[in-house]
Amino acid sequence: MFPTQLGTPTDPRNALRALVKIAERTELAETTLHTLRHSAGSALVARGVHMKIVQEVLRHSSYTITADIYAHVRPRLKRNAIEAMNRALHDDEDDSEPDTGSEDDETPTATP
Repeated sequence: MFPTQLGTPTDPRNALRALVKIAERTELAETTLHTLRHSAGSALVARGVHMKIVQEVLRHSSYTITADIYAHVRPRLKRNAIEAMNRALHDDEDDSEPDTGSEDDETPTATP
C-alpha cells in the first residue's frame, strides 16, 4: 500500500519505524498501523463507500468480516438516511404547489 521511491513494496518494518517517528512527534504515541487501517475503514464506511469496496481495499477475506467490524458506523448512516427521508417528505408539505421541475422553467401554457 505504501510504495518506496522506486515503486517497490515498503518493508513493513520500515513503515512501522516511520509511523513510530511520526507518532512521537504528534502526541499519537499509541497509534499503530492497525489503528490507522481501522480508521481508514471507518472513514470509508462513514462516507458511504459500499462495504464490498471497503472489504476489497482492506483485503479482508470476506464481506462478513468487514461488515461485522464496521457495524458501529452503520447506525449513524441509517440515522442520516432517515433524516434525509424526513426532509424529503416534509419539504413537500411546505410547498403550496406541486413541484413541476425547475423553477427557471417558466414557459407559459396556453389556456383554452
